[in-house]
Amino acid sequence: MKRLDKCLVGVLAGSALVGIAMGGAMAYTAGRPTASLAVDEAEQALAAIAAKHGTDPQSLLGELVENRLADRLPLKGGGNLVGTDVFVGAGGERNTLILGDQHERWMGAPRSKAELVVISGQTVLGSLPMPEGASLRNLSVIGFQPDKVFFLDGKEFSLGHLVRPKPE
Repeated sequence: MKRLDKCLVGVLAGSALVGIAMGGAMAYTAGRPTASLAVDEAEQALAAIAAKHGTDPQSLLGELVENRLADRLPLKGGGNLVGTDVFVGAGGERNTLILGDQHERWMGAPRSKAELVVISGQTVLGSLPMPEGASLRNLSVIGFQPDKVFFLDGKEFSLGHLVRPKPE
């Protein structure tokens, strides 16, 4: 895999994780009609709690995500299920994933090395070594499609998409 491709895979992995953990982007959804009253209530509650403690909802959400990312899952048989059909093997000499119904094993870098992995369904798209001191909070991803541009911004804890105009 080319160096640039590996870099993009790594940024995608980190930013996707941040985006999934956040569950939404208040800065980009404010003022838009929502499909769920529960989302409106959650945003109002977050704003009220943030105001009570002298902060803003975006910062509070960021701290919440960082605390959640710090939660430790118990090991069960040397690893744990971390997504639908994705089991992390935590006890071996290499970074290990077990994927899908067929229990396909993917082995990455030695466990002494930090590594980002991108998975689509039950397929590992790639991995990238993480630089020492790198934080998921500082990663961003921009994904271009013919009709939309998607973004996940770990710095602002925001995500969304833009509709691309048709070329003239």
